[in-house]
Amino acid sequence: MRHVVLDLEAVSDVDVTAAESFEGLKDWLRDHGVSLAFSRVTPPVQKRLRLLGILDDEPLHPTNRAAVEAVTAVRPREDDA
Repeated sequence: MRHVVLDLEAVSDVDVTAAESFEGLKDWLRDHGVSLAFSRVTPPVQKRLRLLGILDDEPLHPTNRAAVEAVTAVRPREDDA
């Protein structure tokens, strides 16, 4: 696995417990060289994700198709070459 794209279209709010759990996921992904991106994030949820520290510099994509196109355009990891 090289990429994870989370489709947040159905997410209407995020609480502190979710933020804490998400931080562990982000750490695991980073430690394993897996990129993280988000798709279909509504502006209110995007604001909340930033406030809680979940959303930093991860890419945001307007559609799932755009997200897939973006992650498949990324160069392979060195251990995949």
